[in-house]
Amino acid sequence: HTHTLQLSILSCGFNTQRNLDSSLESRLYLCHFPGGGKRRNNSPANASARIVMWNTFRRLQTEGKCREIGVSNFTVAHLEQLLAETGVTPAVNQVEFHPFLFQKDLLRYCERNNIQLEAYASLGEGDSKLLQNSTIAKIASNHSKTSAQILLRWALDHKICVIPKSVHQNRIIENFNVMDFQLSRDQMEEMNGLHQNKRFCWDPTPVS
Repeated sequence: HTHTLQLSILSCGFNTQRNLDSSLESRLYLCHFPGGGKRRNNSPANASARIVMWNTFRRLQTEGKCREIGVSNFTVAHLEQLLAETGVTPAVNQVEFHPFLFQKDLLRYCERNNIQLEAYASLGEGDSKLLQNSTIAKIASNHSKTSAQILLRWALDHKICVIPKSVHQNRIIENFNVMDFQLSRDQMEEMNGLHQNKRFCWDPTPVS
């Protein structure tokens, strides 16, 4: 059985090792957030805790407990610190990513360092503003697709993995049916231009 396991750096050290040692073998371990616990965002303890977590992940990967190790919600600054202090590149960085939050600098950094960017909240995390955006709706109409399919295709055309969630069979099927078309360069640029630094989930940027 393989799966992805996400852990917060709240459980660093002995507890982390014990929890991971007792878990099922996973395909991927992710450090869920660059901060955690009762620490303030600007606490220097955040950086040291990330290294403890990362070293634990590296040990477990060496022991064959997981195939890959990665991070989630890490900014460029967090990634730079991790690489500088450990020399080990995450396989994945899972972040919020959609046209309202087009993290171009993070995308380019991950591309340069062979880190696969994986998007969550691609469809707006239950907020209808993204799905009802007139620009996205227009492009969807041009392709005879839904706005959700356009949003997923936009991410895929940026070479980003997507993990949309649904419990409805028709939507699950719809989410898979995005491989039979591509967005034009103009359409991609139009959607890139929707960026407004809008987050539907948490913001990791204040974490030192």
